[in-house]
Amino acid sequence: GVTTESYGGFASADCTVRSDIDGIKRSIEEIHGSVEVFDDKVRSLLSWQSDSGPQMRLLRVDALLNCSVLTTVQKMQVSPKMSDVVKSILSSGDTLGSLTSHQVLADYWNSDAESSVDTLFRQGAFVDLSWSDFRKASYAVLTYGWATITWSDIISVLKEARMGVEYVWIDIFCLGQNATDKMDVIERSPAIYGGAKEYHVFGKVV
Repeated sequence: GVTTESYGGFASADCTVRSDIDGIKRSIEEIHGSVEVFDDKVRSLLSWQSDSGPQMRLLRVDALLNCSVLTTVQKMQVSPKMSDVVKSILSSGDTLGSLTSHQVLADYWNSDAESSVDTLFRQGAFVDLSWSDFRKASYAVLTYGWATITWSDIISVLKEARMGVEYVWIDIFCLGQNATDKMDVIERSPAIYGGAKEYHVFGKVV
């Protein structure tokens, strides 16, 4: 079975995903009348179930929960790369917390190897898998609002959640933000979510 948890202190979000290929095809038929009209889309959906696909990455749960950079509470800094909305939130007062995902994107997904996302975690925190092996893995998916929730908040709750898997898929850490096949991975989101053993939902996803 699949476990879904929405946490107190955060507004719950709907995380319902249809991952079975027959269900997806039925949805297309319901909306568009015929799958034949959308052969290219159907072939793409079917490819999610095939053994071929992009290289995937999962993060070890213990590495996430014990990441000192993410759990250290500090004054959040405004980065020039942040959106105007995030800048206005952080500039409005003495906001405390750890990094948001917008900050991770701005500060750790760049060409400087010394500040890459890999440096956030201990060595061996990530496991790289073929698409075929990824589909067989036991992992959780974490869904959250990039701009509204800090990682110290998320991790403090997850430490009490007794997660039953060793690995977790989190887009900001596991999806190569600069990768040439980024959209190929994003298009497989129904299969990524549908294959998860647990969902952990924080706040309103915006």
